Amino acid sequence: MPKAGAPATFSRVAGWREWVSFPALGLGPMVAKLDTGARTSALHAEGLEFFEAAGARRVRFRVPLAGRRPCALGAKAHCVVVDAAVRRIQRVRNSGGVDSDRVLIETPCLIGGETFPIQLTLISRARMQLPVLLGRRALAGRFGVDPGRAFTLSSRR
Repeated sequence: MPKAGAPATFSRVAGWREWVSFPALGLGPMVAKLDTGARTSALHAEGLEFFEAAGARRVRFRVPLAGRRPCALGAKAHCVVVDAAVRRIQRVRNSGGVDSDRVLIETPCLIGGETFPIQLTLISRARMQLPVLLGRRALAGRFGVDPGRAFTLSSRR
């Protein structure tokens, strides 16, 4: 382990944008922004509905397949309906400094041929360029990030 303040070394370096998939959710590949300035990761989600199944709290939501058109405005065929276990409700501070409570789920993430568990908060990212943001908790110890490069771990799809 490097000393505190010493530069970290990584065997793999990712770009600021990469293709990711969430196979257990039936999502991907989709483009994600890798952001070491963000602590938590986020997935664009619409129409959250909470329910109980087998004694566990779950959430159902929609994710548009292409572009940033909301599911409500596009054809239903262009949206994936996802069902996931709610891990907890987590307070998150956005880049504007505003706190909000978000649903947190956990699912496997596939990026650059590597699969690992990731925690995602669900939020509308309709105003953002990319539907997925991977924060430093997800990236820590796995990849270095070169902000001057994109798609270093995978080709376009």
